[in-house]
Amino acid sequence: HMSRLYLLLDEVCSQTLTASALRDVLQRFLESHQGLSDQAFVDFRFDFLARRPALKSEFSGWKAYPSRIIATEGPEGFQFELSVEIPYSS
Repeated sequence: HMSRLYLLLDEVCSQTLTASALRDVLQRFLESHQGLSDQAFVDFRFDFLARRPALKSEFSGWKAYPSRIIATEGPEGFQFELSVEIPYSS
């Protein structure tokens, strides 16, 4: 069963990650495990990288923003949560 989940997850991660794509893969998880489970979820944690200009020069650099995407499909429907940490600096 795990190899089926891995292959489905690999397929969704090789394209643009959208809420629709996540819902599709979760529904496919449930179809592949019909009779075994009525709920599926994924939890992605990653750093979103954004190029930021330097404060006192013409240069720029990369800033990492810790991010998380959680998606669940189950009897209560599809749920999707996106969070990004934006640290304060003065």
